[in-house]
Amino acid sequence: MEPGGPGGFPEFAGAGDLSDGSPNSLYLREAHSGLFMPTAAGLFIGVDPSTPAPFKQGTLVPVPVLELIFVPTSPGGTITIGFDWPSGVPSGFNLYLQWGWPNINAPAGVGLSKALRGTTP
Repeated sequence: MEPGGPGGFPEFAGAGDLSDGSPNSLYLREAHSGLFMPTAAGLFIGVDPSTPAPFKQGTLVPVPVLELIFVPTSPGGTITIGFDWPSGVPSGFNLYLQWGWPNINAPAGVGLSKALRGTTP
């Protein structure tokens, strides 16, 4: 685990089942920069095959990175994203997600969340 903010370690969770057209959401908490102000977190997105690799004295799971999206955190270090899963994605498709953000208290100045894997039914 990487250091979190004043409240503890970062927490990354998702909700939803990734079925055609289903509502889904991602939650990130305790993504603090160490400066008591909002920051921009990057959501690393990858698909199978995933080959985790060393990254800023941690491990980045979604490698190769298919997409990197930057989202501002709240002053409390949280992000909530809602999205609808597209129709037509084949059953058994794996999606890997992991957050990274600047954090002066973390190794190499970057905090990393745990990685999540979502699989379509």
